[in-house]
Amino acid sequence: MLAAVGVPNIVEMERNKRHGFCCGAGGGRMFMEEHDGTRVNVNRTDEVIATGVEAVAVACPFCNIMLTDGMKQRDVEDKIAVLDIAEVVAQSIPDVPVGNLVRKKNRSTEST
Repeated sequence: MLAAVGVPNIVEMERNKRHGFCCGAGGGRMFMEEHDGTRVNVNRTDEVIATGVEAVAVACPFCNIMLTDGMKQRDVEDKIAVLDIAEVVAQSIPDVPVGNLVRKKNRSTEST
């Protein structure tokens, strides 16, 4: 999908597809305090950092939250963007202002 919308220099992480590695939130790790070892999302964030990429695309809202948190913990949130694949697709659509792609509240149905 990323190649189809013109993303250059796609880098696959070592653990991907069938051998992928969850960020941990789907299993409820988002809400848990981990005291032993490295948090799952930080482990995955370190893998992203090791690739040397400028952005990582995710298809899961939990991954977005967990990786964004991991980027902040590793102090690289200004260097590596965490993007939903929908954002990547939206940015690839020519001649359409991104503001037009954002869902807006329908004001005609609001009561005054």
